[in-house]
Amino acid sequence: MENWIFWNKKAVENVYKGMTQSELFAYLTDKSRYDKLQIPSLDNQPMNDIEVQMLLELRWEDPRLRYSNLNTTISLLIGEKFLFDNIWIPHIFMTNEKNSLILGPIRKDDLITVLPTATVLFTTRLRSSLVCHLSVGKFPFDKQICDLVMDSWRYNTSALRLVWDTENPILLHGGKVSLAEFYLIGLETMSSSDFYQRAGHAYNYSSLILRFHLAREYGFYLMDYYVPSCLLVILSWVSFWQSPDALPSRAYLGSMTMLTFLMLGWSGDSIPRTSQFMANDVWELSCTAFIFLSLAEFAFVNTIDRSGSDSVKLKRPTTKYILKSTVSLTPREPRSLHRRRVSSAPSSPEIRKHFAQFLSPDYQPDFQKNKFGIEQGTLRKREITFGSHSPVEIHKASDARDFADQLNKALEKVKEDEEKSVLAFMMTPQEIAQWIDEKSRIVFPVAFLIFNVVYWSITLLL
Repeated sequence: MENWIFWNKKAVENVYKGMTQSELFAYLTDKSRYDKLQIPSLDNQPMNDIEVQMLLELRWEDPRLRYSNLNTTISLLIGEKFLFDNIWIPHIFMTNEKNSLILGPIRKDDLITVLPTATVLFTTRLRSSLVCHLSVGKFPFDKQICDLVMDSWRYNTSALRLVWDTENPILLHGGKVSLAEFYLIGLETMSSSDFYQRAGHAYNYSSLILRFHLAREYGFYLMDYYVPSCLLVILSWVSFWQSPDALPSRAYLGSMTMLTFLMLGWSGDSIPRTSQFMANDVWELSCTAFIFLSLAEFAFVNTIDRSGSDSVKLKRPTTKYILKSTVSLTPREPRSLHRRRVSSAPSSPEIRKHFAQFLSPDYQPDFQKNKFGIEQGTLRKREITFGSHSPVEIHKASDARDFADQLNKALEKVKEDEEKSVLAFMMTPQEIAQWIDEKSRIVFPVAFLIFNVVYWSITLLL
């Protein structure tokens, strides 16, 4: 009896050994021992490995498909539609996908491999469009985070749990990913559970998250927009070196610069269609403001230049008072009349005190206040004392002529000093216009340089 059992067992083993791949798979999936709709036994903890390398690979264990204990020469069971239709396969879907397409030149590239240890590998090539929430506040220097979320369709965590491979969860083809508009900074794998409550029952589903850290390629935007806009802003400053009365050339240059910049504005599908205020909007508005201010400066300077040729009285020759004088240009008498009034004989006590220091040592000024409180001065001869006598010397005619010469020289010096002080605080409108242009040659470039330092520091470093 024992010999019969031994020979019968040996015959069965010979049957297994002579099986083809199709016969072995038919035996394993026979309806008498395999139910496609039944989840694999939970005696052994199931494992799902998800790896992304231009394809999606699912790996799990199904003890019912173990054939390592069978005496067969088949080391792998490989098939496509036939195996796909006859074994249990977990249903995994992407919760944030817009659309997905299984690729394949002739038919869909679905491949199933069954190892002798009951490990099943399901591999498919996918092209999926994911819905990612973009933050474009720093466009085109923005960095994005996009998640690929995979959830179990039917089974909760009590029956099916998704986990990442501990060694190589993600493999990149060639070690890097090349995108049209973004470059990959890094990848991050996470696991989570989604909790749902429906009809009084709570469900907890396992999910896997593959997070892409992306940064936008902004070289195109630099060369196509930022550099040309910088050149246009600089070009608008050329008018500061032109004469204030050069109306045709300055008007043509300013208007053409503004129109060219507006035509250079952002357009096309590369610009995110959003109402959010972006970094490129700050740049565009700032450059528009700089070009507009250069046009306004030209109109302001031209208005001042054409306001007349009469001198403008300034309290002090400083920026504050020069700009104040441009708001209300106060006409003043011509300089010839002013000089003529300055050349008249001085009569104030201050002037008399000034030239008194040039008098002969024999004379000294005598200032006294009258009954109205006004100082009045006279010249009197110094007294020379001889002992107890105080005689008054009678000067010769030559002494009187010397005194007159000294007095005339003092008056001439007073006239020169006052004329210089008055003329220093007088400017014609043409001189004011030229002064504004000279200051604009410094203020505009420095302001634009400061704006660039702040703008690029915020967009690139923060």
